[in-house]
Amino acid sequence: MNVILERVTVSQKDILYRLLEYSLFEESLTDGNEINEEGIFEYPYFESYFTEQERDAFFIREEETHKLLGFVMINTYVQHTDKGHSIAEFMVLPKYRRNKIGKKVAMMCFNLYEGNWEVSPSKGNEIAYKFWKHLIDEYTNHKAVYKERIFSFKREDRLSLYIPKLEDYWYEEKLQRDAKTMSYNAGYQVSYQGYHYDTGCIDFPKTEWQKMKEKRERENRFFAYLQDNSTKEFVGYVNYQLTEDKKYDCGIVIEASKRKKGYALDGLKLLCQYAKKQGIKQLYDDFERNRGNTLKLFEKVGFKVIKQTTWKKFDQDVEGVVVKIDL
Repeated sequence: MNVILERVTVSQKDILYRLLEYSLFEESLTDGNEINEEGIFEYPYFESYFTEQERDAFFIREEETHKLLGFVMINTYVQHTDKGHSIAEFMVLPKYRRNKIGKKVAMMCFNLYEGNWEVSPSKGNEIAYKFWKHLIDEYTNHKAVYKERIFSFKREDRLSLYIPKLEDYWYEEKLQRDAKTMSYNAGYQVSYQGYHYDTGCIDFPKTEWQKMKEKRERENRFFAYLQDNSTKEFVGYVNYQLTEDKKYDCGIVIEASKRKKGYALDGLKLLCQYAKKQGIKQLYDDFERNRGNTLKLFEKVGFKVIKQTTWKKFDQDVEGVVVKIDL
């Protein structure tokens, strides 16, 4: 089951509160918390999740059906470090437990924010303790510290840039022929060889690998895979090249099966850091305004919209943006 995190809006806070009350009831079986005279478990900081930037609340939903599966609340209250993030509340509804949803969601949360993290399992709950210990050990490669009922760790860099050798070009070929990965590229009136209008896929057989590698080297085009440091798997690629009008256009593609895991944000940051080290002053990109969360992603890294534009996609006019970052 694929899951997503959906930020809770003010209009949805009553739904969150009901889920929170159920979670607090479950915790009361081990932590001794009690209801007040009105029959509810008090939660003093609940409203702050809708007024303070340091707090975030998310619904856990099934991606395909949007079914509500649980919730998670994150804040910046940490006890063993100067600053960082903490899992304040975390619940997957009982029906959906024991199928790795909790693990997926926890790792998605850790991938949202860099730096220090703390997790304090519910007091007296051995099941919660084992759940968090297992996944945090896996996430950190056993580098977390457990002290005073709190797991503390620092989120290390998850990705590295990997310049592919010729024999590694199989992965680029794999992405170029994957319709889900390349769907963003479909529907354009372009003339280059091997382009598939309906899917956005591009033919990239082994006979073309050497030519492409030589072209990139000859024209000084930067191209690198994004490699997960823990699994050593490739998860996508980034690139930039100098255009005829002396601007550096950049791009990022994450393999469809690896999306919604924070790789795009980390990968785009890595690309910008690398370009800056090479003495590049600005990077540019352009894309449809309504292409998922792409604009939000670029803005989060520091890109700004510098131009509104339109172009044809499947013979329809679509609104687009040109973005730029000063490095």
